[in-house]
Amino acid sequence: MNNGKATILSCIGMACIASWVTACSSSPGAAGTGYRATVAPIFETKCTNCHWAGTPIQYQLQNPFDPNTGVVGRAGSWTMARHAIVVVAGQPDQSFLVDKVQATDLNPDTEGASMPLNNPQVTATELDAIRTWILNGANNDSYYQANVAPIFGNGTSLGARAGKCSYCHTAQSPNPPNLADPFDSTRGVVNQLALVGGKRVIPGDPDHSVLYQKVSGAPLPANLRNPMPYQTPKLTTSEVAAIVAWIAGGAKND
Repeated sequence: MNNGKATILSCIGMACIASWVTACSSSPGAAGTGYRATVAPIFETKCTNCHWAGTPIQYQLQNPFDPNTGVVGRAGSWTMARHAIVVVAGQPDQSFLVDKVQATDLNPDTEGASMPLNNPQVTATELDAIRTWILNGANNDSYYQANVAPIFGNGTSLGARAGKCSYCHTAQSPNPPNLADPFDSTRGVVNQLALVGGKRVIPGDPDHSVLYQKVSGAPLPANLRNPMPYQTPKLTTSEVAAIVAWIAGGAKND
């Protein structure tokens, strides 16, 4: 057990000692200490907006134990990353998931961004492109394909090509609308009603289009909720410690 503790502490730093001791003080699977009590709530609140069951990203955290789409024992899609397997049961220091939520030196070309992903707000140039697209009728034309589609993204590409929207807002996502295909007749944005009221995109009228308002950077009325892209808080020291302890204990479904 002492060797296990040394590995964990070297992985998460001295700031996590108290959190780790609390997480590991009870026997594995004891009430309040297992996966469902300590780790599942973290995944649910900070990860599953993008990593939902059925996500085109192909790594889901609603059921991380799924052999086909989960993370336990599965190779990562970043094939040149420092660690090949997303979660190695019993070895947090060999698990890419720990790197993604903790490391500060990820290589964006071979390991991507740290998690949870926080895409920056749209730039002035991007906002102008969205505004021009809507003013011109919000059409699926060459202007959209060249200037707006790269901002929305396709929900599957890694790195810079992924855009700023469609990891969360893609087909079948629990987070409508679908910005991988904004022209979809039921889950798209053009002339579609928004859950917060109004229409997502009103062709010719960006100022009254909910999508444009949400990405404009301007203060929003309460009914429009959060600006987009949504900024998910990073994991706290205690949350990282809980994930590390879960993996160190065998990444059990308990």
